[in-house]
Amino acid sequence: MAGEIKLKHLVLGAIILLGAWYIFSPQTFPIKFSAEIPVYQGSQVNQGETTVTTQPTQVQGVPVYQIGTVKVKYQDYFSGAAISGLTVEALQVPSSYTYADLVRIAQDPNRVPLASVVTDANGYATFNSVIFGNVPTLYAARGETTYYDSLDVLTVPIPTGQFAISSYTFPGAIRLYKIGSFLSPGTDVTGATNNLLNVTKTNTGIQFLEVTFTIGEATAGAALKNPVLVIRTPDNAPALASGMIQSLYIVRDTGADLGIPVVDLKSYINGVAIPLKGSLSDSLGNTFLTVADKGVYKIKLTWDASKAVAGNEIDFVLDDLGAYRGTDVATVQPGANPAVLRIVWMS
Repeated sequence: MAGEIKLKHLVLGAIILLGAWYIFSPQTFPIKFSAEIPVYQGSQVNQGETTVTTQPTQVQGVPVYQIGTVKVKYQDYFSGAAISGLTVEALQVPSSYTYADLVRIAQDPNRVPLASVVTDANGYATFNSVIFGNVPTLYAARGETTYYDSLDVLTVPIPTGQFAISSYTFPGAIRLYKIGSFLSPGTDVTGATNNLLNVTKTNTGIQFLEVTFTIGEATAGAALKNPVLVIRTPDNAPALASGMIQSLYIVRDTGADLGIPVVDLKSYINGVAIPLKGSLSDSLGNTFLTVADKGVYKIKLTWDASKAVAGNEIDFVLDDLGAYRGTDVATVQPGANPAVLRIVWMS
């Protein structure tokens, strides 16, 4: 009888010891499990047209510890091919945040990432012993000159009732858009330089000109993020005299309706950018212009020749990332090269 009691005490003591070991140091616990558990990604995630709104909630009472290996996969949005050679940073986020906070964190020149890795041939960014379970982490993909950046907050879930997990691979993949290029905007312009319309200045009178203006993505398998039309005068050109531009309209001729307002646009000269519509969008409200979105427009300009001087110039600039020479959310670098149609007044 005494022997049985002593054995029960030994077994109970061993269970208590193992339980204490797991609670206070789960990462060193000898019994480990790997998990592939589906997790919904937060609303900050750029996943094309996939709608995700729920961020995982930390389970109370479950210990927080570093996961040995955490993997995130990146794919090309159009082809589905794995993206190799992509730099991805893992960054801490505060307990509450907005998307603007994520941009600030990713752009901070003094940021200290938990780790910065490069995706392998299979598109996986692998983080070793730096990611904590049950803790939201910002994964900032820095696309440089090939892909648009993405900022994605993901959380490794620690399921209740399990011992420590040693590795985790997020299901699915984060899909990135390849940076595209604009079509040549001028198709019937004159002058020695492509996309340049030279206007001969006359002495007096109201003059009218019309020129074709083409807007679109040049390459299949790529896109232009948040494209805009900016109407501006170069800094080195003579300022336009007050009343020189009588009216300015850009009217769709054929193809896609890209959202240019059918109003007199002369107040947009050196003003706000005009956002252009595209056929693709993501959960953050970003718009993407693709080869399916080509539109041909007519620029209709009325001007007073008596107020024009040689060297006057108006540039019709197509650019991406929401502004003239806009920059991306992580790298703070411009995306596509702008396309410009220039109207220049000659003597």
